[in-house]
Amino acid sequence: QAMLSHDVINYIDESDLSLGELNLVVHLFAWKLLNLLGYRPDLTGCAFCEKRFGDEDIIFSARQGAIAHKSCVSLNGTTSCQVSLAAVRGLKLMLDAPFADGMRLRSKNGALGEMASVVRAMIEERFDIPIGSGLWQIGGLPSFARE
Repeated sequence: QAMLSHDVINYIDESDLSLGELNLVVHLFAWKLLNLLGYRPDLTGCAFCEKRFGDEDIIFSARQGAIAHKSCVSLNGTTSCQVSLAAVRGLKLMLDAPFADGMRLRSKNGALGEMASVVRAMIEERFDIPIGSGLWQIGGLPSFARE
């Protein structure tokens, strides 16, 4: 945890960051912190049927802490987000790559926005913050602005 904090502080100190980049810092730090605290999401296959993903819609369930086929998950009251395969790949990179590499993320077609929604949903679910409150966000920064 100390190393993650050190990496983030050094990155902020050494960079001239835009508002969108600062928002990415917040989301990337939160995602990595969830992992360090033992809340690593399962992004390998459907949480219910365990099959790989094809063309079917993918849902990230914050309650399950996992991805699933839309047809396999019931959305009854759970904090869930529809995500693309590109967003799932980005979320995996955010977990496993060094912090500076995660800051190089770029996307098209809204994948960064989907990733931000997943991070917010996990924070809200794991720390019992009211859904959609945005209380964990520093300064109410807008969603990733670098797409």
